[in-house]
Amino acid sequence: MILTGTQAVGYNFHVGYQTMDGPVTVPGLSPTNPAMILNLFATGSKADITVNFSRPVTGIEFDVYNFTRTDLADPNGYRKTLTFSEGVDLTGDTTALNATTGQGPFYRRQEHMNAGTLHVAAAFEPTTHFTLSFHSPEPLGAQVWFTIGVGNMTLVEPAAGTS
Repeated sequence: MILTGTQAVGYNFHVGYQTMDGPVTVPGLSPTNPAMILNLFATGSKADITVNFSRPVTGIEFDVYNFTRTDLADPNGYRKTLTFSEGVDLTGDTTALNATTGQGPFYRRQEHMNAGTLHVAAAFEPTTHFTLSFHSPEPLGAQVWFTIGVGNMTLVEPAAGTS
């Protein structure tokens, strides 16, 4: 049902279970539980993923792995954000999130290194696309990898006769 995806420049995307810098296994993933891995290199990078569907859907659910915040010595530094084209509800490891509903941007308000799985669920009017934006909004400068995994996606189709 997923037809195409688009990606912005300035990042690396692959399906697997390891980061690009190491490689290191993304927490929650394994060879038998892979996901779409988004890697941003350096702060100030952004990735927009638009998933297009062959038929309208009325909902989507998926898991986000490794949505951490590493402050090191800088309380304003190394923050990842997620933004969505539709309003979502976030459950699972919501430790220190700025919010758990809406379109975002969502981020951790404080350091949270060993993040568990963040579950994303959205219900909406029938649509043929959904966009996820993964961003490291701090100014360019730090030459580090920012990685998340996106997996276990489930789509909800409209009830028969309603599209």
